[in-house]
Amino acid sequence: MSFDAKKPTNDEVINEVIFLHMNRHNEGMKVFKKTMVQNDKPVLEWLNDTREESMDITCYITKLIQVIEKDPTLKNICSKSLSELTELTKTQNVGQSTTESEKG
Repeated sequence: MSFDAKKPTNDEVINEVIFLHMNRHNEGMKVFKKTMVQNDKPVLEWLNDTREESMDITCYITKLIQVIEKDPTLKNICSKSLSELTELTKTQNVGQSTTESEKG
């Protein structure tokens, strides 16, 4: 099996995560000038950083849920399964440019 850096796996989701991690790593190297292996901060600092990041994630998710729950259209859309959303976007040309939808 050969390795393709632009498409390291056959899973688009995993490829996106790899790409995001690589970009974050490169940005971190510019700012902190050391790798995770080189970072020797105390264990409690690692744990506190992790807790703070988790708290931020919870806030972001809560904000998005509140926005969705307050908007009936968004709530209806977000109540659908991923396969239902895929079909909905196909039938309504969602995500296509004007010229693409005019061709259809």
